[in-house]
Amino acid sequence: MLVIVIALVVALVGTGGGGGKSKKGSGVTYLEYGSVQVSGSPLPKFDSNSPAKGDGLALPTISGQSPKREPVTISPTDGKQVVVVGAPWCPHCNRELPQLVNLLQSGQLGQLKVTLVVTAQDPNYPNWPPGNWVYDTLHWPATSPVLLDDKSATAASVLGTPAYPYFVFVDSHGQIGSRATGEIGMDAFQQHVQALK
Repeated sequence: MLVIVIALVVALVGTGGGGGKSKKGSGVTYLEYGSVQVSGSPLPKFDSNSPAKGDGLALPTISGQSPKREPVTISPTDGKQVVVVGAPWCPHCNRELPQLVNLLQSGQLGQLKVTLVVTAQDPNYPNWPPGNWVYDTLHWPATSPVLLDDKSATAASVLGTPAYPYFVFVDSHGQIGSRATGEIGMDAFQQHVQALK
């Protein structure tokens, strides 16, 4: 009887528990979805035909967790920053974001805060679970925060996300300086950053 109980406990512990969590091969259990709280006004949906629409508006405050359960907040009081919205299954994200990781790791962006919002997570699509995508596939730097969106894509929606990847460039006053979507390239990324006040 004791052997059966121990075997059951080992089996339950070995499954990682489920409930919105995935087990990584190394034994780290990542969240699959975050719990997102928002304050402030949402940004209008970005339209590449009217790219300046929304410029000058305040960045809403978005709080949640990283895949590692660390608290993460995107706030207009964080100074110049970039918020990047990406989906693990998105082919454009999987081409563009590794270039951004290289740029971050090179130190060329200095102390600029770049936060990745992982959204549209889907266990039926590639690169599941999202924590593995962030840390093992992209190799997102530990110095740059990651916010995991909820199942309703609240963070992406509040940021006015039209497609992935999506970039929100925020000036030192916490206002939107510019926005862009798609594979913009790192030269254009740096031009957006340099244009911030």
